[in-house]
Amino acid sequence: MKSMVIHIVPIGKQIKHVYEGLNGYEGVPTKVHLLHSPNGKSASQKFEKIAKEVEKEIIRRWNCKVERTKIDFLDMKDVQEAILKIIHQELKNKKNDIILTDLAINVTGGTNVMAVGSILASALSRVPSYYVHNRDMDPNRENYVTVLQLPDYKEKARLADVSYEILEGISSGEFYFPGVQKYMTVHRTGGTNKTLARNIFNPNWDHKWDKETKIQGLVTRAKLFEILDWDTRKKRTVLDYHVNDLENRGLIRRIQTTPEVISNPSKRPPTRTYRLMYKVMYEITDLGNHYLKYDFIQ
Repeated sequence: MKSMVIHIVPIGKQIKHVYEGLNGYEGVPTKVHLLHSPNGKSASQKFEKIAKEVEKEIIRRWNCKVERTKIDFLDMKDVQEAILKIIHQELKNKKNDIILTDLAINVTGGTNVMAVGSILASALSRVPSYYVHNRDMDPNRENYVTVLQLPDYKEKARLADVSYEILEGISSGEFYFPGVQKYMTVHRTGGTNKTLARNIFNPNWDHKWDKETKIQGLVTRAKLFEILDWDTRKKRTVLDYHVNDLENRGLIRRIQTTPEVISNPSKRPPTRTYRLMYKVMYEITDLGNHYLKYDFIQ
């Protein structure tokens, strides 16, 4: 008896790969998740309409359940997150009683961004993925579905307990910054100061400091010691070792400067300016957030 399979299938304008994949992948489709963009402005961008038509055809041919999920076809992170969320929900559904290999991701359809996001989700989760070859371009193939053989990133991603504790500490931290008014000065240890004009930022940062902001998952080194309740003198080497490990795995990134406020209450009116100090901060990455959020990645 063939196994039952839950398929996750991104789609765009082309839809032949959907049916070819469901028909050629080993196992009987029991449920299909269609990932599609909302309708665009032009007549050729009726993606939601296409998805509804595909849904009807799947139900007609395979008599299985279909769910549709809207995604941003130009945002790789959004595609990856949508797939990981679907996997998480299916694994947690007590009615399913399934394992990772009972799911499959079709990485063929949609934009290149959707394909890359799908492959990354497969590599992270270890859910099998497959590619559907074009029958019109290659009419003599015996099998039009190729299961991808991806490296076992999950095995390499397992963390030591201390590394996991540090990752959770960084994730739970929050950095507050009131915003840039005029200038920032970079203070170098044993060197000259360098003044940066407004909106010229350290290239390590994604964040722009011209607005008041609170950033979750971003902490100073001192704050991280506080969160972990560690003795700075005794645990310094331990922290450095595990932070290096987390950074090498792509779960966090290290930032060499910290923005700080300089107040001058003696001036009328009182002024506040800002400077970037050469003090280390740690920020959790999207991969790090996925690692903590989805236990099937760990």
